[in-house]
Amino acid sequence: MKKQLLTYGVVFLSLVLVLLIVLGWSSFSPLLQCLFLPLGFLLVAFALILLFHPKVLTVPLRRSVKRSARRVSPRPAPAPAPPPASQNGHTSEIPRTLQDVYRLKPEEFELFSAALVIAQGEHRFLEHCGKTGDHGVDTRLLNQFNDLVIVQSKRYAPSKKVQESEVRDFLGATYDNRAVYGYFVTTSTFTKPARQWIYKHTARIRTIDAPVIEALLQQKRPQIIQALQGIKQQQKL
Repeated sequence: MKKQLLTYGVVFLSLVLVLLIVLGWSSFSPLLQCLFLPLGFLLVAFALILLFHPKVLTVPLRRSVKRSARRVSPRPAPAPAPPPASQNGHTSEIPRTLQDVYRLKPEEFELFSAALVIAQGEHRFLEHCGKTGDHGVDTRLLNQFNDLVIVQSKRYAPSKKVQESEVRDFLGATYDNRAVYGYFVTTSTFTKPARQWIYKHTARIRTIDAPVIEALLQQKRPQIIQALQGIKQQQKL
C-alpha cells in the first residue's frame, strides 16, 4: 500500500509540473521554452513508466540496502580469556618474564625448561633426573616417534655465557644416553665458539636461550602452563 501511494504521489507531482509548464508556456522566453520542452517530455515519460512499472522506485532502494549491508564490517572476535588458575594454584607460579625465571629454584627451572620444549609440540615428559653427577641430563623426554630426547638446563646470569666446552660435553651426553638429540636451555646466551660448535652439530643439539625464552613466554604461555601441570601430575603418580 505504501509503495502504491508513493508511486501515485510521484506521478501526480510530475503531471502538476507538466501542467504548470503548459499554462505558463506563453510567458516563457525562447530560452526557457527550449529548456522546459524536453523537461516536460521527460516528466510525462517518467509518469507513464511509474504507472505501468511501479517497481522502478523500489529497485534502487533494494540495491542500496544490499550495498550498505556488504559494507558493514564483521565484529572483531573477542580476545581469548586468560587461562584459569589450576586448583593447586600452579598458574600463578609460572614465570611471566625472564626476570621471573631467574627466581626459580634449580628443580623448578629444570622442569620449566622441559615445559618450554613440550609447549612447542611433538614432545612429552618422561622423567626428571637432575641432580649432582647427572652427566648433563636434567630431564628426559620422548618425541613423536618415542625416541629419547634429553634436556640440560643452565640458569646463568646474562653476563655468563655458555662456553664451547659445555656444548661439547652435552653433545657427548646425547651419545652416552642414546638420545636422538638434546635441548640445551639457558637463561643466558652462547659464546661465538659455542655457537659455531652447535652449528656443526645441529642434528643432535638444539638450543633455547634467553631471547627464545622471552618469546615463548609471550607466545606459548598457555601451552607452558599446560605442560608444567602435566609434568607435576605425572610426578605424583
